[in-house]
Amino acid sequence: MRYTIRHHTRYRYSQPVVLSPHLLRFFPRDDGAQRVVEHQLNITPAPQGRNDHLDIEGNRVTQVWFTNAAKQLEIELTMQVETLRSNPFDFILAPEAMTLPIEHVHDSSFFARAYLERIQPDDSVTAFAAELSLATQRDTVRFLEQLNQRLFAEFQQSHRDYGDPQSPAFTLESKNGACRDLMDRKFNSSFRPILGQTVPDGGLFGKAFSLFPLVLRG
Repeated sequence: MRYTIRHHTRYRYSQPVVLSPHLLRFFPRDDGAQRVVEHQLNITPAPQGRNDHLDIEGNRVTQVWFTNAAKQLEIELTMQVETLRSNPFDFILAPEAMTLPIEHVHDSSFFARAYLERIQPDDSVTAFAAELSLATQRDTVRFLEQLNQRLFAEFQQSHRDYGDPQSPAFTLESKNGACRDLMDRKFNSSFRPILGQTVPDGGLFGKAFSLFPLVLRG
């Protein structure tokens, strides 16, 4: 199946501003599940410099920087992505990943530690995960299926352009959150952002968004 994806961000300023360097993560991964057929990224005003590279985790990143002041910044993206996997369950898990909690004995690297760190642990969130785990006999895949169904059926997704993620406890209690709120490292599993837009701290910035795939050892 092929998807055509278009993204348009426009920032307007009341007076000319000096734009900070931007890191743009608008290029999905090419892997066994999908391939990027077409990709076009246009930036106005044209940056003084542009550098496409891979970050430390192998994700494609576009770095742009500017010199002249501007009253507007536009980022336009058009791409076509073809999905290659018709069966989302065509994988096998390593023995230590088949049941919960997952023992990440082989994931002691810097990358794994960063994604496995629990943020703002809370008893209510732990109880929610434990209840769901017991209901699925601690089966990892069944747990993830049920978790997705619960998030879809019981939680309202909202759009919040700015700010840090909500606390897991607040998201669970309110049953409402943006994409960055509904991803939480409370299940001892690895999540990582793969698509989005960031600028350095202190820079002029606008909307933020992110996608979080789950990484399981297989």
